[in-house]
Amino acid sequence: MQFFAGRNKIDGPIPASLFSLAILQSVDLSVNIITGPIPPAIGESLELRELNLQENKLSGRISQEIGNAAALEILSIRGNQVVGNIPTSFFKLGNLTFLDIGDNQLTGSIPTEIGNLRNLTSLTLGPNQFQGDIPSAIDALTKLEYLNVREIPSLGGRLPVGYGRNLTDLVDLTISQTQVSGNIETDFGTLQKLVNLDLSSNQLRGTIPMQIGNLHSLQNLNLGNNFLEGPIPTTLGTLGNITQLNLNNNVLTGDVPIQLADLDGLQSLQLDTNLLTGRVPEEVCGLRNANLTTFIVDCSYTANGVELGVMCEVPTCCSGCRTTFTN
Repeated sequence: MQFFAGRNKIDGPIPASLFSLAILQSVDLSVNIITGPIPPAIGESLELRELNLQENKLSGRISQEIGNAAALEILSIRGNQVVGNIPTSFFKLGNLTFLDIGDNQLTGSIPTEIGNLRNLTSLTLGPNQFQGDIPSAIDALTKLEYLNVREIPSLGGRLPVGYGRNLTDLVDLTISQTQVSGNIETDFGTLQKLVNLDLSSNQLRGTIPMQIGNLHSLQNLNLGNNFLEGPIPTTLGTLGNITQLNLNNNVLTGDVPIQLADLDGLQSLQLDTNLLTGRVPEEVCGLRNANLTTFIVDCSYTANGVELGVMCEVPTCCSGCRTTFTN
């Protein structure tokens, strides 16, 4: 039995009696104005496979009883006002393939037991208010294709190397707007299926590994707003499918590599607020004759008689030039 009532103006609480229907397999109450807690009676629905409650005004805590709905494969409570910790029983839902608990007010740590959900292909954890370290146990979820850990400002710890080593089916990896630190290890260059890699707005340090150039399926690479140093790897010029390349707001040094001129599908290139020097190669500027519409670097300037920043004629070369330093 399927119960679809999404995208209406239903208000009030979810009736617990809904989950007493023995043959209930799918419930979609998304995009309404439903209030109150998620009913503990969900645990009585032993045949329930899909539960979509996203974009409502649900509140309260997630009940321990939800772990009894063992047949659940798809669960979304995204876009509500759910609070408290994730109950431990949650991680008994071993049949889950899709889990989205983002855009709530969940707190506490992300339990290591999340690694028990071995059938997950899609996992969204943020935005939320979790604390503690990003769990390395996620690297046990080897079927993951989509992982989103975004806008969790108190989440820290080092970027787990196991994500790059074990999550080889990933198509989309977003870890952004957290306190996650450490280096981007070379193992991330083995995620051959990645189309989107967004590690922006964290506390990452060290250099950009040249192995990132092996990710030939990448269309978006965003490493902006970290503390990455060293040169821009010339191997990024082999990312033939890339359209968005953001390395802004780091401490990168050296020249803008001429190899970037091979990225003729590039639409946006943001390199500003770094410590880059030299002149942008004319070949890179020539990308504006192809698809490049946004190209931002630091304007050249002189401090104590030394020329710093990137030399670039505007608008003949760049579509934008940002002054980030003053004498």
